[in-house]
Amino acid sequence: MIETLLAQIPQTTFSIDIVILNLLVALFLGLVIAITYKHTHHGISYSQSFVITLVLLTLITTIAMAVIGGNIVTAFALLGTFTIIRFRTAIKDSRDTAFVFLALVVGLGVGTLNYSAAIIGSIFSCIVIWIFYKTNFGEFHFHDFILNIQTKSDNIDDVLYPIFKAYIKHHTLLHVRSITDNVQEYSFTVTFKKDTQKTSFQSALQKQQHITSTELLTTRNDGLM
Repeated sequence: MIETLLAQIPQTTFSIDIVILNLLVALFLGLVIAITYKHTHHGISYSQSFVITLVLLTLITTIAMAVIGGNIVTAFALLGTFTIIRFRTAIKDSRDTAFVFLALVVGLGVGTLNYSAAIIGSIFSCIVIWIFYKTNFGEFHFHDFILNIQTKSDNIDDVLYPIFKAYIKHHTLLHVRSITDNVQEYSFTVTFKKDTQKTSFQSALQKQQHITSTELLTTRNDGLM
């Protein structure tokens, strides 16, 4: 009975021209997604292989839809195959998961000949990603950097005040730690008036004879880049 019902379901067979067109469209959209990921990502989790994988996922999903067509038996078999596959490398950034789903959905759209949904959806999604990247959407922090200074001076205010006044917009003293009898370490959170002033600021600190070392650490570790 079940075999008879399945046999009556129409199956879709794509011509060679349609298959080639689907692959070309999928390749183009996969490259758009991959380039968007490459230029809007930052941090140590970036992977060249992941960028290539985004293109391949779009192509493979498109091919899978061409193979399935309208055959439900093949669709269930392919679904069972996909359940066996696992990513051997853990996705470190939750944002990467969104790109994987985007590549899969675009591949599904192209593979089912829904070109308008696939093209408009992928381009619109990439535009939104670029807007989020340019505006640092969702970023929340009071200060941009942590500044550690080791100095031999007992009166740190006289040394730092002129420099902070010239370069720093906001600063907060976190703690003071004694390194040796003569050396003290001060930790600040700081926000620069301009991001381009970081090098000049550090140079100004290093010119002070009472300052033995400086360290500037960024706190921007959860952005879109």
